[in-house]
Amino acid sequence: MSWGQQPGYGQQQGYGYAPQPPPKKGIGAGAIIAILAGIFALLVVAGGVVAFLVLRSGASSTSSSSSSSAEADHSEVLKTKAETLLAAVKTGNAKQVEDPLLDLAMTPETAKAWFTATFEPKAADDLEGYWERQVFPNITELARTFKKANAADQTEVRVTRFANAADVEACQTPFCKYRDNGNLSKVFAAMKKPQALYLVSLAKPGSTPGTDDEDVFFFAEVKGGFAYLGELQMM
Repeated sequence: MSWGQQPGYGQQQGYGYAPQPPPKKGIGAGAIIAILAGIFALLVVAGGVVAFLVLRSGASSTSSSSSSSAEADHSEVLKTKAETLLAAVKTGNAKQVEDPLLDLAMTPETAKAWFTATFEPKAADDLEGYWERQVFPNITELARTFKKANAADQTEVRVTRFANAADVEACQTPFCKYRDNGNLSKVFAAMKKPQALYLVSLAKPGSTPGTDDEDVFFFAEVKGGFAYLGELQMM
């Protein structure tokens, strides 16, 4: 059974749903049901659930160019997208969360092609494997993270852009000095094609960087839009 043929979360459980609008380009109808079910649980039901996403290739719909992502700084574009998701989660309306969350997702096919094109073979396998195990099936955890940030008044979105290993070495934020533990340098060292990575953090307005931040971790420009990569753990 292919990705696009698998039933969505609600269909698998036999739950009833109101008629859905036509599926968006590149996304199966099951994906919309799965995401709505997962988001609803995260926003409304205590403890939440993990929804399994069923997406087809080309799910990313953003339009910023990634042809020279190591050179062009699109931090403000990502900041706006994160702010949009933060505001949507605050409403508690699952339907409003759907679009900004999907905007930061990608399919396994797209992810595999991107990791393969960007990294040396061993690193590509490690990073793509981590992404498929930990990030793809848990994409609705982004909504949970943003919900926690809203509750803690961490409503200021901060984006740190790393174009290369030199940027990592020059970084003096608490994340770079104490939390990353050299992992990001290893990620850049394993690249065969330059690719900027973006760290998104949520903080209390006006607070000192690193004092009370919620790190959302890494994003990259993939197929003309931003995609969530998670922590980018290497073996």
